[in-house]
Amino acid sequence: MRKLLAIAACALVISANASDTPVKIGAIQVVETSGLTAAVMKLGEISGNSMFGAMAAARIAELPSNAFFGPTRQGASVYLPVYIDLEDVAEMDDAEDLDDSLDFAVVYPVAVPKDEFLAMHPSAVETNGMIRVYGEMFAEKDEWDEDSVTYVAFSDNGKWLVASEKPGLVALAMGDVASAERAMGDDVVRCDILPRGMAVARKFVKDGEMSRIMEGLDSAFASLRIGDAGIDVYGAYRFADGSELSKYGSSLLPENPFAFDDGSAVCAAANSYNDQSGLAKLYNDALAVIARNGLDLSSIVTCAEDGDTCRVSFDPAAFFARFANPTNKLDQIDADKIGAEINALGTKPPSPADKTYNCAMSISGYRPRFPAAQRFAYILPEMSGKKLCYAYSCSLCAIVQAVASACVAAIDDPGQRAALSPFVGLLPKENIGGVAAADWRDGDLNRYMVRISADELRSAVAGCTAVFTYAMMANMSANIKQIDEDAGEDCRDDEEEDFDDDDED
Repeated sequence: MRKLLAIAACALVISANASDTPVKIGAIQVVETSGLTAAVMKLGEISGNSMFGAMAAARIAELPSNAFFGPTRQGASVYLPVYIDLEDVAEMDDAEDLDDSLDFAVVYPVAVPKDEFLAMHPSAVETNGMIRVYGEMFAEKDEWDEDSVTYVAFSDNGKWLVASEKPGLVALAMGDVASAERAMGDDVVRCDILPRGMAVARKFVKDGEMSRIMEGLDSAFASLRIGDAGIDVYGAYRFADGSELSKYGSSLLPENPFAFDDGSAVCAAANSYNDQSGLAKLYNDALAVIARNGLDLSSIVTCAEDGDTCRVSFDPAAFFARFANPTNKLDQIDADKIGAEINALGTKPPSPADKTYNCAMSISGYRPRFPAAQRFAYILPEMSGKKLCYAYSCSLCAIVQAVASACVAAIDDPGQRAALSPFVGLLPKENIGGVAAADWRDGDLNRYMVRISADELRSAVAGCTAVFTYAMMANMSANIKQIDEDAGEDCRDDEEEDFDDDDED
């Protein structure tokens, strides 16, 4: 405590002429170097591309921050609290001005003792526990500006180093050591927006409907996690007591949220969070606007409302026939005019749902191997038994395979169709995995989770690798053919020259 008071006193002396009154509005927490390395190696493992993991891990070892701070302490995390001067915010009229007013500090799990750190920075000067260091925290050492100064202090136990370009923030951030000590688990990055941060964001939201939503948000957090199941983004946002937004998510999905799926949906969503009724009419109105402006998509996209379900169907063969035809004169379509007319249609104000509304997307001529309910249960088994207010299931690989197969089959030229058929065979095949998302209420919190499954990642990476290999082979084949043609021309020229010589004889 005495050391912290000394640091605070030093900070006050250094910044005696400053009028800044910074407050913490949020924070970012990142796993330390060995944790980052483990995460990218895991990503390489679950995606089936271990070489990527090894290459990324090598780059992590070369992070510029290592040159300034030294290595991180294993099993800890780097914590970056974000601050802003509320007096500056009060005078701002534009959100673009925020960039110049945001400040941050770094709470770093240092692995070297204080004397070794000072040896890394021979020109550093220490006064009352505050170290004035010449250098930049996140720049390569040979790019440091000689006039750049960073203020640094060590925690009492020597395990944490707190740094900032502003000395006053060092003393403030020293109080965040406890936050930095929170275990990360499998998380790679966490981001917190505190109530003050939400209040600052609220000031710059001018749109009326969005402003209503922002008024109901108190705080939020989000995390990125990489594990055996895949890549997760999850978190929560807290509702303000008594706000309109606090009513959202009160209506629950049925026990089987995807009962509306007849087995044809490549993407499906069940929503009892916010009112989505009338979605089919909105889609069809937009399609009508596009048609009036010379681009009739009625043979490509159809949208119909079936009770409380919006069903959208996409025909990739019709899409190919429409857009591959050079006589379509698509360059005469005024996209700006279409956009303006669609915006003029307007949307109904957001409101909480009092019943479930569903949406399903299918692709003409294609039936997925797995229904939406089975896919969702496989990707997010943690949701079993939870009372959800939103559920989403999608197979990206199925969409790519279906669209590509249909487009190649629609090619009139047999030679081109035969040449591209192997390409389709190399694309990622549909598996039971994919992308899934869920929302559920937890008191005054709305929690959410989105996951890209590991097998979907593996299929996508394998497909991309195969397609890249196919493209290289096709390019090589074309080059060889060109060389043969050029050689043939040269041979014919030589024969003609020999023939002319014989004539002269």
